[in-house]
Amino acid sequence: MGKYDDDQAFEDPVVRCLACGKLLFQGDLKRIGKCVYCGGRKVKTLDVCSDLEIKLLKNKNIDPGFIALFEPIGEVTL
Repeated sequence: MGKYDDDQAFEDPVVRCLACGKLLFQGDLKRIGKCVYCGGRKVKTLDVCSDLEIKLLKNKNIDPGFIALFEPIGEVTL
């Protein structure tokens, strides 16, 4: 079981605002209590990230283990 598995305590450092779709960092969310961009209060865990978002996560020094969840896994043969 990994640190970011569904059956573990919620520790994701980044979530996505349901209203505007932007990434929210847990520090900002805990401090402000809502989306810093649109004021929305509903968020969800990340399920996909664009290449640009992955670069942002790396620049913000987000846990590499968390970032690895969204990086390509290579070619899959069926």
